Amino acid sequence: MQPLELHSAAPEWIRRVLHAIDAEPGRKFTDQDLRFLDSDPVRVRRDFLKDFGLTFQAYCRGRRLSRALENIRKGSKLDDAVFEAGFNSHSGFRDSFTNTFGHPPGKIAALDPIQLAWFDTAMGPMIAGAVQSSICLVEFTDRRMLETELKMLRKHFATVTVPGETPHHTSLRNELESYFANARRAFQTKSMKS
Repeated sequence: MQPLELHSAAPEWIRRVLHAIDAEPGRKFTDQDLRFLDSDPVRVRRDFLKDFGLTFQAYCRGRRLSRALENIRKGSKLDDAVFEAGFNSHSGFRDSFTNTFGHPPGKIAALDPIQLAWFDTAMGPMIAGAVQSSICLVEFTDRRMLETELKMLRKHFATVTVPGETPHHTSLRNELESYFANARRAFQTKSMKS
């Protein structure tokens, strides 16, 4: 299938799972939780790896850490961020944070990861990457060279990619919805200059 061909949006079960992750960012989802969401745990693990390039647990951990990073930047205390992110100890949080971002939580000023958000559009699923200053990637998820693009972005920004949602993503999502509804022709979401 070509990226510009009209095709169906993500299945309802994946939307339910993503919504549940965003609604309870500190929760560690079990197979029983996934079944409660009418989702087969085996399928969830397989499809997350295929569609997001991450295991389901890595995706959830990345979202928790990404949200913790944003909360700390907004002035939350480290203690609050640790427990809101679903960690039982400071050492577990610090180790996971350092493994993900390459820096400990105390070096937060040096961090600007590329936060990746996935969303449906009328033309199919898309991925958008954002750093603190702007959107740096908007692409269809089925694009063959997507992983190469992500590697180039990580190298260019000398940073990591994590699942996340920023105000830039929210703005872009709203503008894309308006665009595909023929209610918008221009975008105002801040993006990197080509």
